[in-house]
Amino acid sequence: MERMKPLRVIEAARRFLWADFDNAEEICVSNNGHLASIHNVEENTFVNEIAESGNDYGDGSDLTWIGLTQVNYPNNKDWTWTDGTPFDYKNWAPSQPDNYKGIEHCVQVSLQWCIVS
Repeated sequence: MERMKPLRVIEAARRFLWADFDNAEEICVSNNGHLASIHNVEENTFVNEIAESGNDYGDGSDLTWIGLTQVNYPNNKDWTWTDGTPFDYKNWAPSQPDNYKGIEHCVQVSLQWCIVS
């Protein structure tokens, strides 16, 4: 599965890095964590506030990954969190997830969730 669009990873120190989804998750794991999993509206608000800090969301390349993905697409189309917690909350933007061109299997945040490749 190709996941190449460079989006931001936010580290605990509020330092921003640019990485594709797989590299972003690897960075988090190497720091004893995972990309954010979101389980309620409060967590969603918290993650979005951090993601929006210093960001104008101009051309779409400055969006922020969360740890939601379709790991074994197309064999399994279920959404799962990279940290293994249950997928028990969602905040999809209108018309999402749309799997544009059949290549979008990772999720980024900008108030609501959109899938990207």
